[in-house]
Amino acid sequence: MMNDGDLVEVDNTNYSHNGPFRQFCHVVSSPAATIKTSFNASGSSFSGSVYTLLGPAANQAPGGHLPLRQIYIARVHESVPYHELLGLPYGPNPFVVDAALLKRRFLEAQRICHPDAWATRSEVKDVALELSNAVNAAYKTLTSPLHRIEYILRRNGIDIGEADQLDDVELISEIMEIRDEIDNVQPENAERLLVLRDENNANISRVARTIEDLVDREDWTETKNAAVRLKYLEGIEDAIRRRIEDIM
Repeated sequence: MMNDGDLVEVDNTNYSHNGPFRQFCHVVSSPAATIKTSFNASGSSFSGSVYTLLGPAANQAPGGHLPLRQIYIARVHESVPYHELLGLPYGPNPFVVDAALLKRRFLEAQRICHPDAWATRSEVKDVALELSNAVNAAYKTLTSPLHRIEYILRRNGIDIGEADQLDDVELISEIMEIRDEIDNVQPENAERLLVLRDENNANISRVARTIEDLVDREDWTETKNAAVRLKYLEGIEDAIRRRIEDIM
């Protein structure tokens, strides 16, 4: 019996069922045994795969590893959260993401669904490309604290638009002063940009911790306000990066 969490050898590479593999791929045959796959489907959304080996190979495969001959790939419905797409938990707090695990799951997913891996399967190449693009979008979104919280807010019916501004007049004034200082740093004082970056990164970390707490309490109004503050701080980081490129 092969249970969820066991490893399966696919093209000499090991993948875990509780990773992205189980979200959009399932095994349909093996030279050594029949593999029965069951899954829940709603439209084109697949999840919760369970794998069972039937026949003598189920007891003979060393360490539970089998060379698999054929893989099926299917579309994932757009309602599936990015977290789930990459085999990460959405709850209890979707803002909390294990960065190392996120990167590992992203690489595992791309090994499976990259279009080049399906080059000889013309009937599913478009599906692979669609999945690959979805995996890339999920990784880009979840890697960035700002994009991540914007995504979480959208899933809760809240958008952050260009018209959303800070209400804190004192903070707005401080940000304007910092942006002006960044623009006027000269090459001989370039190290000042590194100091400003460290200070801004500390502010980003503080706001991120605030957002984590607000998401945990599902206080979406205050979460949006904190996300707007984070957006301004990310703007300072972008300004510092551009100025460094100009003068260093």
